Parts: sequence; structure tokens; C-alpha cells
Amino acid sequence: MFRVQVGLLLVCCLVALPACERAKRYRIEPEKVRESTERNEVDPDAGVFPLGWHGGRERSDVPLVFVADDHPDWAGLKEFWNPWPASVGAPTAPIGLAPLQALSALVMTRQHSAEFKEPVIAIRIKVPRGLPDPTDDIPKSNPPTLGQWRLGKKLFFERRLPLGDDLTSCATCHDPDRGFADSLKRKTPEAGGKFNTLSLLNVVYNRRQFWDGRVETLEETLVRGVADERATKPDAAKERAVVHHNWGGFARTLKATKVLDAEFNDVFGVAHPTQDTIARALATYMRTLLSGDSVYDRAENLRKTRKADKLEAKHFADILKDDKDGEMRKLITDDEKTNQTADEVAGKLIAGYQLFHGKARCAQCHTGKLFTDHDFHNVGYVGPDWAPEFGVETGRSASVPVGRKETRLIGAYRTPTLRNLVHSDPYFHNGSVYTLREVVDFFDSKVMPRDEVAKSLKHGLRPRALDLTGDEMTALVYFLRSLDGTAVDPIVISVK
Repeated sequence: MFRVQVGLLLVCCLVALPACERAKRYRIEPEKVRESTERNEVDPDAGVFPLGWHGGRERSDVPLVFVADDHPDWAGLKEFWNPWPASVGAPTAPIGLAPLQALSALVMTRQHSAEFKEPVIAIRIKVPRGLPDPTDDIPKSNPPTLGQWRLGKKLFFERRLPLGDDLTSCATCHDPDRGFADSLKRKTPEAGGKFNTLSLLNVVYNRRQFWDGRVETLEETLVRGVADERATKPDAAKERAVVHHNWGGFARTLKATKVLDAEFNDVFGVAHPTQDTIARALATYMRTLLSGDSVYDRAENLRKTRKADKLEAKHFADILKDDKDGEMRKLITDDEKTNQTADEVAGKLIAGYQLFHGKARCAQCHTGKLFTDHDFHNVGYVGPDWAPEFGVETGRSASVPVGRKETRLIGAYRTPTLRNLVHSDPYFHNGSVYTLREVVDFFDSKVMPRDEVAKSLKHGLRPRALDLTGDEMTALVYFLRSLDGTAVDPIVISVK
């Protein structure tokens, strides 16, 4: 009996321990949070929840919350960027966040800037129509916050990346005016370059990064290279940095200048920029480069609103008729002085849509809202950088671990999204084609017979021609151009 009583006493003591004084650090005390954030520091006893590991002390920040068009609150959001005002202690239910992230979102902080004049508990980002909710595509270890976003934006546009004796920026190659890509055919073979610059629009949805998928997360893109991209010149430091996409010297440069030490300390709680915190900030910013609400998205939305079973020409026509200045028709026809009526363009759009899902077989790989299966395919191109050499692996196969390699991955590159193609030419992984008509023509008749060619391009064991007519090619190009979304919101790309 005595042993039972002692056991019960020990249990009671253990239960009572959380009520001890030390447990205060886990309570939210609004006054302490408010005072600490006003002087740019966080008192650990204020009970501020951390938003991810970053190598420094734990900090608080304002979460960025994505709201897609299938959420009931989407239509009520007025802008792309919506501060969510709330009084201290007010209950909230942050949209689209996992439970732990929602708990973190309860922390209040003051933001004094030209954009925000009052305390906010979250920034709600209105995802453009047609795009899915990206929340599940963001690593749980790096939930997006306002502080990281602002710092990432500054890093993206400022010319601080070391290239030999020069300084450049992310925006040099990922130009906002070029669909966050560039117009170069490809990096020079002498520098070891092989890949066309990929657009960063909607990059948040990528399951892997780069044409060969050698990196999984955006955070990794700053620190990874691959052997088949190495420069051949011993003195090609500048070219190597571009080709490898490896900016190991970036953190050292920022640390030496000390110009951003205070901002990194404020956002991450670190004494100076580190490779990890730089990557987190840049990734957070790039995940807000969203472009949707294309002509196709609007027509599809109209179909759903009218509860029609299938997309028809009249859905496209009604969208085009609402476009009084004719800009949509100019975009789709690539003709500044097009004389085609809305009904004529709509007829070609629906024909292209049907070809895309039928005879042309595009939808076998370019699926879903993002028009990609996120896989890697050899499309039967014969060229010096696609054709496999004896004993040399190319494409996805070169970066897949031993034990997971497949013959189909030799010379295979990612299925790119077909959104926003109008401003991101040239096309293919090596930038060898400059027009969408050339792309369609390639898949119509130029796919070469190779064992590794994607099954979707074969008839039996051999690639087969699509036998598209000239009018069918035009219709297909029209549809592809209709996938071009609206411009990225000015708050994301404005440089002040």
C-alpha cells in the first residue's frame, strides 16, 4: 500500500511540474511581444513561436498565407497581396496552414513600412485563377514569412552575386521582362554550358529543379552543381559560376561587406548572412512569382460557372468579347493588327484545345492545372547534347542515384509547364527553338527513332508522325498562347 501511495505522489509531482515558473516562456504575452518587436528584438520569455530552423536564435515573423481560387474567401480578396489586420489576442484561423504553422501564425508583430501601417497577423496572397494552392509544395522547414520575403526580394534584384571581377543578380538571367528567363540560346559549349534558362514563374510548384532534376528544393539551387555542366577552361571561374548555378562565394561576399548584417539579424537572428539563410530568403521570394488567370483559365472558369459538361468555343468567345481593346486576341494570334473576330479566334482555340487532348497527344505528358506531369522524358531529339555517347550518361540519368537508373532516363529532361510560353522563348532544354510553331513542327514530324524515346511519342516501337495540317498547327499554337497568364503583381517585381 505504501508503494502505491509513493507512486501516486510521484505522478502528482510530475503532473504539477508544468505549472512551475519556467513554463512561462511558452505563454504568449502580447505586451512583451509588442515591446520586443518594436525594438527589433525578441524576448524568449515572451513566448514567441519559431517559424523554422535557420541556424540562429528563434525569431517571430508575419506568415504569408496562400489562398487559391477553390477557397471560399478567394473572391473576397481585393488584391494579390492582402494584409490581414487583427487586434492583439484576436482569434484567427489562418487559411491553408498546417496546425503547427497555424499556431505560429497567432504571433503578432508590428510592421512599420510604406505598405503596412497597422499590425498584421498574416499576409494573404491571392493565388491567380487557375493555379492550385501551393502550400503543400513548400517545405515545412521553411514556411514563408514577410521578413524573409522582403529580404529575398532585395537579394534577387541587387547586383551582389560574385562573377569573377563582376557583380550580377538573379534577375540578370531571370529577367522579369523575359518571363523570368532570358533570350539566350544556351550557355556556350566552351564554358561547359548546356541548359536553357528556365522560367521562375510558378516555380513554387516544381517537384524538382533544373532541367535534369538534380535538386529537389529551391533552397538547394544556390549550392548545387553537376559534373556534366563543369567548365572545361581552368580559368573560367565566371562561366563556371553561371553554369553550375553555384554561388558559394555569395555568402562570403555579403559577410565581408556587412551591409545586410542587420537585416539578416532582424529576420533570422544570425550575426551575418549564411548560405542557409540566403537560400531561405530567396526561395521564399521566388515562391510568390505567380502567373495565372490566362484566357484558358477564364474560359474554364466560365464553363464551371455555367455548369457546362465540356469546354466549348462559346466560352472562349465570351471571354474574348469582354476584351474591348483586343489585347487577348493580339496575344493569342501574335498579330498586332489582327482582323479576326472573337468568334473566329475562339473557333481555333477550341480546335487547338481538342487537338491538345486528342490527335496531338500533348496532354499525355502536359497534364493538370500546371500542364506538366513533373516527370522526365527523352523526346527523340538528335543533337550533340541530347544523343547519348558510349559510356556517358546524359539528362536525368546522370543525376539519378545508382539503383534507381532507368534506360528511359538517358537523354531525358523535365516536362516543362506550358504556362507562360509567350515571353520565355527559346524552347527545349538547350534553347534550340525560338517559336511555338517550330516546337509543334518538331513533335509533328521530327521526333527521331531511339530506344529511349518516351512511350507517349511512339506507335509500337517507333516514333510516329502526328500528320497535323497547317491549320491544325496554327490552332494548337493558338491554344498554347492562350495559357499565358497575367503579369506578376507589381508588389512582387517593383524595385524601389
